[in-house]
Amino acid sequence: METGHDMAQRATTRAMRVLFADDEASLQELMRIELPRLGHEATVCPDGRTALAALERTAYDCVIVDLDMPGAGGLEVVARVRETSPDTETVIVTGKSSVESAVAAVRQGVFDYLTKPCKLAEIQAVLERVRKKRELTARMRALERRVQRAEGATTRGAARAEASNGAMNRTTLLIGVKNEPGNLVAALLPVP
Repeated sequence: METGHDMAQRATTRAMRVLFADDEASLQELMRIELPRLGHEATVCPDGRTALAALERTAYDCVIVDLDMPGAGGLEVVARVRETSPDTETVIVTGKSSVESAVAAVRQGVFDYLTKPCKLAEIQAVLERVRKKRELTARMRALERRVQRAEGATTRGAARAEASNGAMNRTTLLIGVKNEPGNLVAALLPVP
């Protein structure tokens, strides 16, 4: 299975790994052709159960699922994505849109909710927004790591400086004794 780093690397390119699940054969065939034409790696599933199995084998950048499918519905697939791959964006497509299903989808954290019939241009636009979000997320995480490394270096440097400042800020008594002609022996003694 692909790691988060691998997904972050791909997020900075235009291509994404997309899972499309819908029980309509014509949409399956369309996405099997069009998603690769748009530059994406596509896995097309005929139902929710097949989509769940695909999710067990492979990590995806975006999962597009029909709301109402045999085997497992779109919201069930979305819930599994949230559990196993929270960075994967999900999109619901449905021919039976309702306020209730839209609210349920939003509560599950879907990226977008499209109604059928939807145009290929709509799917392309959604995928472009997903790509941009993933790219920004990857950049933000890289900056966070840089800040953490810098703060770690600063924290270590500050600890060393504090230790040396602490020693320098203590009151000390300098005692000097001349033990031989021309030689001075000195000692620093801390004063409590």
